[in-house]
Parts: sequence; C-alpha cells; structure tokens
Amino acid sequence: MPPRIDTLARKYAASLPPEQVAELVTRIRAQAARLRIVNDYPTPLDLACHFDHRMVRTDALELVSRRVVETATTRDGRLVLSIPPQEGKSTLLRWAVMWLLADNPDRRIAWASYAASLARTSGRVVRSLVETYGPQIGLTVDQSHADASDWQLAGHLGGMRAVGVGSGLTGMPADALFVDDPIKDQQAADSDTIRTALHEWWSAVALTRLAPGAPVIVIQTRWHPDDLAGRLEAEGWPTVNVPALADGHTPDALGRRPGTWLVSARGRTVADWEAKRAAVGERTFAALYQGRPAPLEGGVFKSAWFDLWRVDEPPPGCLPPVVVVDPADNPGSGDEAGIVVGCRHPGTGKGYLIDDLSGAMTVGRWARLALLTCVRYGAPTLAYEKSLSQLHTRLREAWATLHQQAVALHRAGGDPDAALARLSRPDDPPEVADRLRGELSEVEPHVDDVLGFGETGPRLKELIARGSKQARMLLVAPAWETGRMVMVGRHKVLEHQASTWQEGQDSPDRVDAMVHLAALLTGTAGVATLGRADERIPTTSTGRGTASGGRARARAAAVPRIGRSTRR
Repeated sequence: MPPRIDTLARKYAASLPPEQVAELVTRIRAQAARLRIVNDYPTPLDLACHFDHRMVRTDALELVSRRVVETATTRDGRLVLSIPPQEGKSTLLRWAVMWLLADNPDRRIAWASYAASLARTSGRVVRSLVETYGPQIGLTVDQSHADASDWQLAGHLGGMRAVGVGSGLTGMPADALFVDDPIKDQQAADSDTIRTALHEWWSAVALTRLAPGAPVIVIQTRWHPDDLAGRLEAEGWPTVNVPALADGHTPDALGRRPGTWLVSARGRTVADWEAKRAAVGERTFAALYQGRPAPLEGGVFKSAWFDLWRVDEPPPGCLPPVVVVDPADNPGSGDEAGIVVGCRHPGTGKGYLIDDLSGAMTVGRWARLALLTCVRYGAPTLAYEKSLSQLHTRLREAWATLHQQAVALHRAGGDPDAALARLSRPDDPPEVADRLRGELSEVEPHVDDVLGFGETGPRLKELIARGSKQARMLLVAPAWETGRMVMVGRHKVLEHQASTWQEGQDSPDRVDAMVHLAALLTGTAGVATLGRADERIPTTSTGRGTASGGRARARAAAVPRIGRSTRR
C-alpha cells in the first residue's frame, strides 16, 4: 500500500480506536492488493500462470479465459463451453473463481457438477488456493464458515457453494453460477429419465437461485443432442467449442485449418491424439474430444441410408401393420420401452417403419400403449421381445382393461361420465377416478375398433433374441442400406440413436425394437425366433362388444390412420 494512502487512512480515522484503525488499514491494503491483481493479471490464465508455474499457456486456454471473464463480468452473461478433457479446463475454471473473488469479494459463486463429491473437490481446491495465495491477493477464508462445499471470505459476503446436480441451492442466491460436467457419462446421457431430471433441476432449482443479473457458465462434454448444453445452445446461448481436431465440419472457436490438431496443454502429440481417437471409438471421441454429441458417421447404421430411401407415406397395397415392442429393462422404474410400427409390401418385399412411440414408461403403460397402437393402426399382431417374466400376463390384463372400458363406453352410448359411473366405485379416491377418466378418453375415439378385435385382442408374438445386439444389428443393416427397409417420415430420436450407436455401448430400446421390426418384415434369419406365433390374448372382461366389423375394417386398410399417432 503506498505511504500516502496509509497516511490518509490514519488521518481520517484519527477519531477511531486503535484496533478499528488497524482493521481499516488492513481492509484498505487488501482492497489495494485485489485491485493490483486484477489490473496486473487481467484474466484467470494470467493469474494462474503467475502463481502456478506448471500452468501452460495454449491458444485454447487463452480463448476460454478471455470468454469466461467477459461472461462473468457482464450482467446476465451466458456461455456454453466445450474443450477436450485433461486440457486444463477444470484447473483454469477454479482459478477463474479465485480471480472473480479478487475482482469482487462480495460475489457469491455457486458451482454444480453431476456428483456432489466432484463439486466438493472443486470447492476444496479453490478454498486451498485462497488459503495459499490469499495474503498476496487480499483474500482470507472465514474459518468459522470454511467447509469445502460451502465457504465464505472473511469480512465479505462472497465465497463458494459447491453442490451436486439435483441438490438444492437454498440459502444463498448465486451472483455467478458455474455448471461443470452436469452429466456423468454416455450411459447417463442416453437415459431419458436422467436428462429429464437434469432439465427439471436446471429450471426449478438452478435458475431460481440466481441473483438478478447473475452470469452463468456451463462447461460440459456433449454426450447427447438434448443434453443441457444442447438445450441452452438451441435457446441462443453463446457457445465456444474447441475440438481436438479441426475437421472442417465441427464448429471450431479457434478457426484452425481442417486437419489441424489442438496444441495440447499436456504436451500431446499428433500421434497421441490419433491413438486416443482409435482407443475410445468414434462416438466417445466425437463427444469428449470434438464437442459434438454424435460422430459424423454411425457405427452400424448410417443416417444417410435413412435419408436416401425415406418416403412420406408407404405405397398402396401394403399388408396390415405390426407393432413391435422392446420392453423397458426395469418393470417399475419407467425406463425407456421401444415401441415401433411397421408394414410390408407383398409385391416389392420392402418393409416400412411408419411410427416410433418409444419413451420412458412402466410395463403397465407400454402394454396399454402398444395395444392401443394396434387398435389405431389396425395392426392384427403385437410382437414383443421376451426379456421379463409375466409380460404375457401383463398384456392379457391390459387388453382386458381396454376391452372392458370400450364395452362400458359402448353401453353408455359414448358418454364418458356414464361409462365412468359403470366402472368406478363410490368409495374410489379422486386420483383413481381421474386416472380412469383419462383412460376412457384414450379409448373413446376407438370404441368400435377395440370391440372389433373382440375379447381375444391382437395376436401376440413372443420374440426371443439370438446373438449379441451388434450381431443382430449387422444382420438387418443391409436392409436399411439397400432400401429394403425404409423410413416413413422422420423419427428424429430413433434415427439419431441408431446412427450414433457404437460397439460396446448399451443399445437404446427403440433401436432394438427397430432391429426386431426389420427382422420380421424382411425375414432376416438369426435375429429372433418367434414363440407361440398364433397365440391370442385372453380377456377376463365380462362385457361383450356388439360392433363386429372393427377388425375386418382394420385388416382391409393397408396402413390406416398414420396421422393419428405422434412421430418422434
């Protein structure tokens, strides 16, 4: 602190007790140290390189450091960052927190990662930086509030709160928020349930805890098009992507010539980069190292195949459709179940995938939806992979319920309230009545068609998968490549998952259903065997339908009512 400032401070504080004068001088000196630090080291990378001689300057880190400062010091600043792993990103961002606290020690910074333990590590590292270099920067940790995941600066409001995604941020409005790797890995990113939980946490927790004008910086591996970074980018957030390889297709914030590998903060050579690419596979390389949620080319299926043969509608003369289901692995958790619809033209032998209704749902829900899909499309056959016990019983029960509800609606003259009175009990709780009312609304437009299937319902084909998932995919892949299997319309999620799947990954259920459908429609041997091919689904319903023409009408139509279902 310059002598003149020290003298002025003492002059204006002459009336204060000595201890208060000493405290005032200490605060002024700390403020002067912080101003000097921010002036002499205008970016976090400058600060890091000054104190930590192991830190390496690269063009990528220079760019990231500048953009972090621009975003964090701008009211309502927003930024999405993607940079290959182990290239100094996390270290730099932790120094960025240190720099921001030097810039404003009353700044309350929140940090979130996919796991609380990972976030806590970042909190501990930044706290250690303050404890080690704080005296030179004008910062001190308040020892009465110094937990690794929640600490505060002495004499100031600022500090750091570190939480896992899904945890609360109550008690501290954040003046700045860093979200570092909100998704753990590819398996988590491919889970609709995990992505939905992340998006709900983002909107219901993270955004609600931001102070007015608080900047937000999201740093993550781009595992999936619908991950957090993908949604934010779609909303118009500025994005900085630094791929390992400038390939001419992937956005490159450094503007390098195609074929140029990243100058590595860890000293990786071109040979190292190429070896890493070969070791991890194209999908993982695309996500982790290119910042792209899918490789340019798929592993088994190619997106170009779908585009090449795609049609808007199947041709006239197709046989009645079939509904194929790959059940969710967990019968009660609401994991994704694959449900697709397809048909075959007897003249050309081509198969057509006409709908994808897959999604996260329980056995009870997918069984009902699959049977309703049979009704809506006039599909006389429902085929499902035998992967869980009691599926046959669940389907029997689901059809019994559908048929009973159709009978009640028919006898009530189509009046849902009258049908509800027939099916419900006076002592049913409100939620039971609401659920039943919703189910009746699903059946109401299709009463005649449900009754037309009769008490037995659609035929049930049990599929027994043979061989590995990749082997089954490889057997049907030529059908998609040569146009013997054709996409009708666009099915964005299904096509993305199929064209980006790589060997060694869990295959999504909707892709498995697509493979089973192709095997059935093209007669591919070795993919699946059929059990109880002509089995019908019995019913315990006591009601008998009087509309006998529904099934005949359904079978007469080639591919009826395609527009009624929702394509993905």
